[in-house]
Amino acid sequence: MKMKFQDTIQSIPENDWIEVITRSESNYQKSIGKAPKFTIKGPVLDFEVLQELPVVCCEEFITHPIIVSV
Repeated sequence: MKMKFQDTIQSIPENDWIEVITRSESNYQKSIGKAPKFTIKGPVLDFEVLQELPVVCCEEFITHPIIVSV
């Protein structure tokens, strides 16, 4: 079942960071960037999620890497 980015991030706390990574048809990955969840808006919310990577914890913040197809 395909899942939209906006559905995937619903359970992530508002102040956690999300790293959006795109994957092309040739499996090349490119990071679009990182931002706090509450700032993410627009077309990215409709991207299809391919994979959620393990959460990265640092002293200052938590990052949720998510691979999407654009």
